[in-house]
Amino acid sequence: MGQDHSFHESFSEWAALARNDPGAFEALRQKKVQLLIERAPLRRRRRLEALQWRIDQERSRAPSPLEACRRLSGMMWHSVLGRGGLLESLRAPPRGDATPAPPRDLGSGSNILHFPLRY
Repeated sequence: MGQDHSFHESFSEWAALARNDPGAFEALRQKKVQLLIERAPLRRRRRLEALQWRIDQERSRAPSPLEACRRLSGMMWHSVLGRGGLLESLRAPPRGDATPAPPRDLGSGSNILHFPLRY
């Protein structure tokens, strides 16, 4: 696994690093997460940093990797099915002006189709 900042390492490379050098694996994992957060738009970084902090806390408090996985899976399901989650957001009526913005030219010759919202 190279020292560059790409995100293209294969699963087998990650698995081999975790098996052969868990400390290096963890350092690289943290570095990749931080790079991903830094690449996010400014308006989302604080939320991503807070979410990563919570993930790290759950991992450190779990008595085993399997329990950490179970806890993180529960967090993900809660973000989909829980109060204020994705499912609730998708089912909620639109807020404010429901008129979609007009298609914008992406400069790539793409055709953007406009589908009016119907409720």
